[in-house]
Amino acid sequence: MIVPNGAHETGRTKKSWLSFYNEEAERLLNQYLAESGITSGSLLQTTESGIRKGFKRAQMKSGVVVKPQILREWFCNELGKLGVPD
Repeated sequence: MIVPNGAHETGRTKKSWLSFYNEEAERLLNQYLAESGITSGSLLQTTESGIRKGFKRAQMKSGVVVKPQILREWFCNELGKLGVPD
């Protein structure tokens, strides 16, 4: 699980930005970090507006509308198929 520094809930919507990755992604991430010299602390620095811009760029390039909520729902469905409880 990836939990950004300072992640917390505020207001009426969740502001906790976190993610999960699998063993294959971890292997590739560790390989990338070793080859690039980037420390894990500096790898994922971004802002909410940066994330939103990234989604917008991906949508413009691919023509597919993908939003964080859609990815969250897909992820939950996949975990449910694997028998992971809510």
